[in-house]
Amino acid sequence: MTTSAPLPPPIGLSIGVTGHRIGNAAFSANRERIERVLAEILDRVAAAAAPAAASIRLHCLLADGVDQIAARHALDHGWDLVAPLPFGRNLNIAINAMPGTVADAQALASGQPAADPATEARAAAIRDLAGSARLFELAERDALLSRLFIAKLSAPTDIDTAQAFAARCSARVALAGRVLIEQSDLVIGVWDGVSRAFLGGTGHTISEALEHGAPVIWVNANNPEAWQILRAPEALAATTQPDHDRRDAALVELVTAALQPEGEDRTPGLAAERWRPHSNSIATAYRRIEALFSGEGRRLRSLRQDYETPEAIATGSGAGLLALARELPGADLQMPPAIEQQVLRRFAWTDGISAWLRHSLRAARTVGPQMAFCRHRIAAAFVDPADHLDWQPPALAWPLV
Repeated sequence: MTTSAPLPPPIGLSIGVTGHRIGNAAFSANRERIERVLAEILDRVAAAAAPAAASIRLHCLLADGVDQIAARHALDHGWDLVAPLPFGRNLNIAINAMPGTVADAQALASGQPAADPATEARAAAIRDLAGSARLFELAERDALLSRLFIAKLSAPTDIDTAQAFAARCSARVALAGRVLIEQSDLVIGVWDGVSRAFLGGTGHTISEALEHGAPVIWVNANNPEAWQILRAPEALAATTQPDHDRRDAALVELVTAALQPEGEDRTPGLAAERWRPHSNSIATAYRRIEALFSGEGRRLRSLRQDYETPEAIATGSGAGLLALARELPGADLQMPPAIEQQVLRRFAWTDGISAWLRHSLRAARTVGPQMAFCRHRIAAAFVDPADHLDWQPPALAWPLV
């Protein structure tokens, strides 16, 4: 069977969306305008990505307000929806549904509906979107957060308890926001421009995105039509009225650069290489010399290296990793096959090609001088040193490759 290069990963564009919740005054006052402008921006981004036949993935935290508007737009247009959640799925629903009683909070955290209709409506909206999204649940601190959440609801006038929960909750939201930033080519933020200090808030997420080099399309919640493209943290302090013609062109450039970064080679590359199942004797000549004179193991043992094929890695060296992925609590059954197809197979191909090239390079750089060194070693082993008192081995350096 001929081994061929695995298909390269498909071209895709990842968009992160962050924004205010329903309770924000600027969002509530301008919701229709914000919704219209956000849809226009998402459509323009999709149009800019269309020539590259790129798939589109949208990341958001599924909170009410901007997140849910963007999530529904993504699903309506057939995009992938991915949600990095600050908590496990049920606890995330419970916290974001803002229940007013301990009973409703406990019911939602255990996967049951809330008794209060308004609370259950908020929970149902998140539950519905979560069912259509791929979730990345940051659930390792759920036991602690659940206790703090219930304690806060049980003692609504206890400021210390409320602050303890708020601090832990904000840290988790900030962590989910960091995941969103790292997985997005660009971030769209709907923000009133007031504060960046609240950990995990919209302003903080936008600031973090810019600090980490992600471009941000800022939609001012007070004036959404005047959206701007920000590329550095300094831009937050030096915003100007946008040039609409230039702004639209800059958006296209932004998407184009994300899909094909400057200097990136789109040629076949490794896919054009011919697969060799194992090394050959010439390519491993340097290892034979090492075996002859190192004193370790049998000098004439086989030094051939067999390269693991992409088709074999799932049952070979990658079997343990795939088994662990299948055994994860609440594991996504689609993840292990995706890891095998998109990661392990390409790793095996790259590793096999690079190993063959590496052996060939080392052989070319070492076989000449090392053979000369061997001749002197052999001569020294079979002559009487008394007859060659003036003989000195040549000053040959073993290449450090």
